[in-house]
Amino acid sequence: EKRVLVAGWDEHERKPTLEFGHDDLVQGWDRLQQWIAAEDQEFLLWRQQLREKRREWQRKVPARDARELLLPNKHSVEKARAWRYRRAADLVAIEKLYIENSEVEHQRELEQVAWGQTQKELEGKIRKQQLRQRNQLVAGHFLVIIGVSVGIWYATSKAAHERSVMLAAEASRLAEPKLDLALLLALQASQVSP
Repeated sequence: EKRVLVAGWDEHERKPTLEFGHDDLVQGWDRLQQWIAAEDQEFLLWRQQLREKRREWQRKVPARDARELLLPNKHSVEKARAWRYRRAADLVAIEKLYIENSEVEHQRELEQVAWGQTQKELEGKIRKQQLRQRNQLVAGHFLVIIGVSVGIWYATSKAAHERSVMLAAEASRLAEPKLDLALLLALQASQVSP
């Protein structure tokens, strides 16, 4: 009986295993070998670059500027996370720690950006509210000034009209005995309130 995969048990590591039923399956499958070789090559190149960055970071780790030596952006962090997931056995503990610190720093930067945007939005809303309150205050003062002005104008107009009516009435009363004084009073009445 030939099987493609064979389940087994590793006594040394005390865990189940899954292996190809025959080595010819792997050796005869060129495309799989090329894929494995290409992934290995890509991983090995990435790991070499990671190790160089990690060594520089490790030399400066007590310093505050060591954060600048972590993985620089979201793409780098996501790529490192994927490799750590797929090839954890091929990474040493300090490399895993470097990747974790990079993830934490990247998350902190994202939170700072989000907090900064939230702060700016909040400050913008506060400025708009303050501007609206100031405009309402100015409009209220303007309406009060207009109301007072209209009241003063009305009071002075009414007083002038009453004075004009009084002068005209006096001119009328004096028209017969003192015509010249009556004419002067009538002229003055028309000048006070036309």
